[in-house]
Amino acid sequence: MDLFTVFNLLRTNKNQLTFEHLTILFYIEKRSGEVTLKDISRDLTIPYTTAQKACEILDKGYSYRHMRTNAKKDRKGLEYIQRTLDPQDRRRALVTITKEGKNYVSSLTRITGLLK
Repeated sequence: MDLFTVFNLLRTNKNQLTFEHLTILFYIEKRSGEVTLKDISRDLTIPYTTAQKACEILDKGYSYRHMRTNAKKDRKGLEYIQRTLDPQDRRRALVTITKEGKNYVSSLTRITGLLK
């Protein structure tokens, strides 16, 4: 399997994850513990709001208003990560990878292992 095939599988995948989402997911999995949005933003050198929006998609999803119709829409999340409030500082959200997230990362790792 070549790299183009892997990218095409990711692009046409029903989850429609961007490389930014994948990078964040792999980062959280690699850290194998609780990380904060601030950690993700700092270590991956992306804006905090970008990390926050990506984590919303990787977690439970979010609601938004359609630009033309102003109708309320929901984007279902993937539940690959879980965000919880830090018990010591309720302003911070702790991010951990879920079992589904670990399975997804491991399936991608297996696919990319076929590139050798």
